[in-house]
Amino acid sequence: MSCENKKNNCFKIANLDDKAKLALKKKEDNLKMELGKDFILIAYEKE
Repeated sequence: MSCENKKNNCFKIANLDDKAKLALKKKEDNLKMELGKDFILIAYEKE
């Protein structure tokens, strides 16, 4: 959950519940490769 890329691509995990955080942690690498961090951030914030 680091911000190694641009500042705007950081994950905002503080606003997610535990279930969403766990799902994001498990899927982060695969989804990041396919869709990019911005998409993941938006998708999980809407959950």
